[in-house]
Amino acid sequence: MNDERGFCWFELVIVLLTISVLLTVALPLYGALSKQLSRTAAEWDMFWEMKQIGRAWQQGTVAAGSYKRETCEIEIKERLFDSAVVEGEVTIRWQTIERPYEKTQFVYKMVLP
Repeated sequence: MNDERGFCWFELVIVLLTISVLLTVALPLYGALSKQLSRTAAEWDMFWEMKQIGRAWQQGTVAAGSYKRETCEIEIKERLFDSAVVEGEVTIRWQTIERPYEKTQFVYKMVLP
């Protein structure tokens, strides 16, 4: 049914239904994407923290009492793309003087999705 301007109410209903379907599909996808991005940001924050701890151990600036009886090796690998880190790995290996035969290793790896 058309009004005086030639506008069809059926077209309006179709447009409103299309918009509602698109919003119904888009909003959950947006929520999932934002959740993934915030999780990725938190994981990168953890990577940078591990990297800073590793660098502090390399430079010997960590001076807590228990660390003095330990020897540790730090290995930091990063792959850059356009001056942004897209992949990184921090490996910390240490052994205590009390148990020189036992070497403990901690690896934190992060890859940009």
